[in-house]
Amino acid sequence: MRPDVLARAVLLRPMVVLQPEHLPDLSGKHISLLSGRHDPIVPVDHPPRLADQFRRAGAHVDLHWLEAGHQLTGADFAQAAKFLGAKS
Repeated sequence: MRPDVLARAVLLRPMVVLQPEHLPDLSGKHISLLSGRHDPIVPVDHPPRLADQFRRAGAHVDLHWLEAGHQLTGADFAQAAKFLGAKS
């Protein structure tokens, strides 16, 4: 992991895939998690667990629950664009 590479990240339908022994220093990083409320693949407890893991590492985290499954929707793109500062 190279936390120095990015300042912001949008994670789509995120899930916990590992529990690192030592958390990286993510101070000053901004992460947006976009989760589907009806996702049949990602367990419902994973996005909050991942958000907590990132917060404990020092990141600023926004967790958004969208009325969607695992597929991406227009709401995902709108939220990601807003988070990343894109102009409409």
